[in-house]
Amino acid sequence: MSPGLARTGLVPLLFWCASGVAAVAEPHGAAHHEPLPERAELTLAAVLDEAVSRYPDAALLSARAGQAEAWRARSRSLLADTPSLSFRYQTDRFGDDAGLQEYEGGLELPLWRWGERRAAGALAGASAAVARTAAPGLRWQVAGELREVLWAMARAERELQAALDTRDLNERLAASVRRRHELGDVPLADVLLADSAALAAEEAVVDATALLVDAQREYRTLSGLDARPPFEAEPLSPIEEITPDHPALAAAAAELERARARADLSRRSARGSPTLLLGPRWERPALGSGYDDSVGLTLTVPLPGTAHGRTAAADASAEAAAAHAARDRLHRSLALALHEAEHGLEVATANLATSSRRAGLAARHADMGRTAYEAGEVDLMDLLRLQEAAVAARRTRDRFDIEVARRTAAYNQAVGVYP
Repeated sequence: MSPGLARTGLVPLLFWCASGVAAVAEPHGAAHHEPLPERAELTLAAVLDEAVSRYPDAALLSARAGQAEAWRARSRSLLADTPSLSFRYQTDRFGDDAGLQEYEGGLELPLWRWGERRAAGALAGASAAVARTAAPGLRWQVAGELREVLWAMARAERELQAALDTRDLNERLAASVRRRHELGDVPLADVLLADSAALAAEEAVVDATALLVDAQREYRTLSGLDARPPFEAEPLSPIEEITPDHPALAAAAAELERARARADLSRRSARGSPTLLLGPRWERPALGSGYDDSVGLTLTVPLPGTAHGRTAAADASAEAAAAHAARDRLHRSLALALHEAEHGLEVATANLATSSRRAGLAARHADMGRTAYEAGEVDLMDLLRLQEAAVAARRTRDRFDIEVARRTAAYNQAVGVYP
């Protein structure tokens, strides 16, 4: 800042703005930051257990098991459908009124077609496979969300810590500049510049705090816990490809087999079920004096070739085709996710090594700049540039450190490994 500017009325205005920003920033951070303590004994697997139990789709697990049990019981039944009772009464009272009366009762039994019961058993087995694979598939799905939330929270905590360190550094620098100004060593412009840098660092703390609060809220919503596990990088899985026993792929394959079994059963059931009617009959002929008792059997066989039954079979076939396409799309997306995680891990690992060396050089350069400023060899603007470069280099190193751990978790997620 030039001496002319210092002599104008803008200097008090700058001081007033600076004090106003500081007064607003501090209450905002204090009021909205809810600390989430770290619990060393809390493992990622334990957090995942809590998250799975709270996940909305967890209610489907018991429903899948009940569905499989229902189909198993149906496939073991001797009848293709629910039996029914029938009763018929006939009289000529409202006609000739010669005394004709007939009573007929019966039990209607739906029968299995050839191969239909076996198809129902196949559907029961496929439904049981869906129930078995649903739990690992859901756990894998929730593990992916939990990993993203945890490492987003870790990144936010690193950003906040870096912002706090920068704020402390700039506040110490501003206090030092003010003392030197009181001794007459530096102009007022340096004081204003140092105070402005301190306020900018305070604003960065407020922003970083808000990001951390958002990440912690997502973690609390997902896990229901008020503590987090330590941020520990996972060991990289030795699996190098998407295998058929991948939790998500196994669940999709089970869904496909269930859809195919349902389509097969629908094709067989579409022709209709034959029924057997068994029951007694009591009849008194016209002008007769007594009842004749008899027992009859009636076999009903639906005619083939109707268009009405083909609709259900066509719908089931379309569902099987959709399940096949969904499994293939999932396999493709998993392969792409694996490639992206593998490539991203390589890039992050290489960048971490480079950024670590650059952060060390920038820190040494900033230390030299502070010594030179104290000796009057450089001005404050040059020192601030060196400090900003050191802070940026340190943040880049920390970001790649988190990114390596996040990409490792993403690789494990892609190949189907979960805690």
